[in-house]
Amino acid sequence: MTAHSRAISALRRVDLGSCLLLGGLVSACAVGTQAGPPDHFNAPAATATPTPTPTVPATAAYPALPAPLPSPLRPSPVLGEYSIHLRPAQGTVTIERLGPPAPGDGAALVDLGVSGLLAAGACPAGFQVSTICFEASLAHSFPRSLSHVALQVTAITDPTTGLALGNHGGINGDPSEQGLDAAKGFWQLTAPASTTPGVVGQSPFNSASRELVFANDDGADVDLRVRVLSSLAYGSYLLDYSSQAFVDACDGGEILAASPSAKLPLPFPFTLYGTTSSAARIGLPGVISFKDGKASMSGDNLALPSKSAPWPAIFPFWDDLGYPPSGGAVCARTLGSAPGRQVVITWKNLDFLGSADQGGHLTFSAMLSEGSDRIDMVYDDMTGPTDRASGGSATVGVQDIAGFAATSEFQLPDFGTGNAYALVPIP
Repeated sequence: MTAHSRAISALRRVDLGSCLLLGGLVSACAVGTQAGPPDHFNAPAATATPTPTPTVPATAAYPALPAPLPSPLRPSPVLGEYSIHLRPAQGTVTIERLGPPAPGDGAALVDLGVSGLLAAGACPAGFQVSTICFEASLAHSFPRSLSHVALQVTAITDPTTGLALGNHGGINGDPSEQGLDAAKGFWQLTAPASTTPGVVGQSPFNSASRELVFANDDGADVDLRVRVLSSLAYGSYLLDYSSQAFVDACDGGEILAASPSAKLPLPFPFTLYGTTSSAARIGLPGVISFKDGKASMSGDNLALPSKSAPWPAIFPFWDDLGYPPSGGAVCARTLGSAPGRQVVITWKNLDFLGSADQGGHLTFSAMLSEGSDRIDMVYDDMTGPTDRASGGSATVGVQDIAGFAATSEFQLPDFGTGNAYALVPIP
């Protein structure tokens, strides 16, 4: 197993609260082990452990999370910084951007507005005593969905003296994400049609709003310093159990001429590490690559990271696979509606080529989710004469565009019939 591999024979939880931060991005984390599914920020509301579960080797190794991508490959998560002025006596709330955005800066593609400063009695139920509130609305014009969109209050001051004000912080916010400070106020923003918290889609699903409530028992004027945050790139991935059910893209989907690969236009931009793509190349050997000319679709799989492997790429089950005489297929299908679609790619009834392990029946799917950029891999029928059918010689994981960072397993039989895993991006 490489230094960047993830052993998933036992579940692992990333404690984001103990991460070291670099410009708000996770750069190093303390990693623990738990017996049940982790409660990471992108987990579904109800996470079920698949049955059967993989066997836990007695000597399983648990390396640290892969190193984050070096700057400038990872754009700053701060898309804009603003000063918001609350004046309860006048019943007004105003906003100004702090500093003009640089040409091409992400801040130029984001607009934050405020409206309707209200006294305590008009604030949301449960927050109607000694409070003030207003609505914050965000819209963006990025040509892609944004994930982990949030507002973070970084300073609360007296407008006359400029001194910090205590007991005037946000009181209806969300828990901290990615180790960010939520003490003064932190609110996740989600487009009304989005199925994933913190996702604001492409136009026309490119706006979101929240009612922000602040403590204010003395009627004081307050100035807030607020940041707009989002993930434009990911530094690493968590390989975890998934509750995703198997979907057969060959049932109502498109059969791809994947011999050895076929180009697939994507219905939405998908981001892997720092690369956003509108098309993918689907390889017969169990590979999804996002850059033409960088994808050797050979079945001679390697440990990751490797510049000799396809990059950037997803490896649901990279091995020497092919169509058996009885027939097999590689298919694609889109599920759902914007901004919460999924692209499903299915490798159906494949076998190993040119080896004593022929006679396998391998059917598995990879599912790419719009907005969250989450990857689910579901193994429906992985049978054969040896443990090669459950990954004993395969590469499973992801690799970035530089062949520098990867989260993967190599030659470990953890991907048998009925198992499902997710690759969850971590900013």
